[in-house]
Amino acid sequence: AGAAGATPTARAEYAASAAAAIAEAKSDLRATRESREADLAAICRIPSVSAGAANAADVRAAGQWFVQALHAAGLRNAALHETSLHPVVTASDASAGAGAPTLLLYGHFDVQPGDPFELWTSPPFSAEVRNGTMYARGVSDNKGQILAAVHAAGAMLRAAEALDERPPVNIKVFIEGAEEIGSPGVDEFVRAHAEELAADAVLSTDGTQPPDGGAFMLGLRGLCSLQVDAFGASLDLHSGVYGGVVANPLHAVAYALASLRDPATNEITVPGFYDGVPEPTAEEVADWAASAPDEEAILADIGLPPGHYGGERGRTWAERNWNRPTLEVVGMHGGFQGEGMKTVLPREAHAKVAMRMVPGQDSERVRRLVGDAILEAAGRFAGVDTRVSYPEGGADAYVMPKDCPLNRAAARTLRETYGSEPGWVRWGATVPVTSLFREVLGVYTTTVGFGLDEDKWHSPDEALELERFSMAAGAYLGIYHNFRAVHDEGAGGAAPRDEL
Repeated sequence: AGAAGATPTARAEYAASAAAAIAEAKSDLRATRESREADLAAICRIPSVSAGAANAADVRAAGQWFVQALHAAGLRNAALHETSLHPVVTASDASAGAGAPTLLLYGHFDVQPGDPFELWTSPPFSAEVRNGTMYARGVSDNKGQILAAVHAAGAMLRAAEALDERPPVNIKVFIEGAEEIGSPGVDEFVRAHAEELAADAVLSTDGTQPPDGGAFMLGLRGLCSLQVDAFGASLDLHSGVYGGVVANPLHAVAYALASLRDPATNEITVPGFYDGVPEPTAEEVADWAASAPDEEAILADIGLPPGHYGGERGRTWAERNWNRPTLEVVGMHGGFQGEGMKTVLPREAHAKVAMRMVPGQDSERVRRLVGDAILEAAGRFAGVDTRVSYPEGGADAYVMPKDCPLNRAAARTLRETYGSEPGWVRWGATVPVTSLFREVLGVYTTTVGFGLDEDKWHSPDEALELERFSMAAGAYLGIYHNFRAVHDEGAGGAAPRDEL
């Protein structure tokens, strides 16, 4: 990590060389656009689904693909490392020298499952391009975005070599293969390799932008989950012969899950669920009012009529999505699922529950409270054996202050990219390593992604406009140079108000 600040002479020397280096790197990105889009298609054709064991080899293949991409970018020591589950990839380049800041890039190469496959216009791993947009599972979340950052790093290093100069920053890279399932195994790896990953700041590519301007995240919700399994008789039973005299596991699970929410207020009824949840500050309320998207437009984009929103009554969209915890049933099954009717009482029923946490909450404590509430409610059904298990993986919520050096650099870059002031937002989603990096590496993670909310992350027809893919590479290049500029200005202090 480089010391904050620089002498006036050093700042002047860097400023004089920076303009030429940026121009050279931008020229490189323009010249390589076609090959970079081919790279994007190649990585998106690897079905690196991290959930379950069926695609474990594909997850590994995606990691190996990124090792080669990093080698091609000039990070010659890129390597694949084992964890307790899926592998991770690291790389570094220290040619900027000890006086320059070090930036750790973060992303992930695993993806969500592609199903339901029948709802895709083209197969999820075909990387088909239609009207300037690539459609593939993971193209926006997160393969395209971390790849754009890698391409930008490659252009930066090649420009420095061509001009016989040092690059503006030292680069480290950490790309994981289990983000979509809560990053199991990553905690242990980061703790064991903290020295190798040490940096002045972390830049996460795992985020989105508003369609008409720039924004980046000052906070992310945490994540925890649980599995519910209920068992009745030893076999499926005739619903006429046994109906009314034998308990139905589906009823037990449905009742228990329904009992967790008050339908009048949409609040979670589990005692202790909201313990520690903060109310927003006046500054946050003002920032969110200026940056929150149009809720009715969001509803229209996802096919819902006006006013049909969820979450707690009486709270704004920004509060509900950014500053309130959630409890969602994300999967439930039992009994006959085929076409037509089969009149049986199922022998078992199952459900998956995911909770998004906010600052002030302990994820492990919350999911145990919810699990206990489920068991208590389902226990009213005599003859049904209900069990709750707690999968590995998850994360606490993450928040950061505005006046971090990398935030200043990102704000400058977004201003240059969009020609307008960036918004300061939070994000309802979770990137588990952000809180881990803060704890273990002692630095903040600035999240700047260039996907759009309408890119359909986790849904059929996930997409990324190729023009935005190109723009992202140029913007990441700008962040690298602006981070060096902020560092040389003495970035350890508070940022000027006009940058925030």
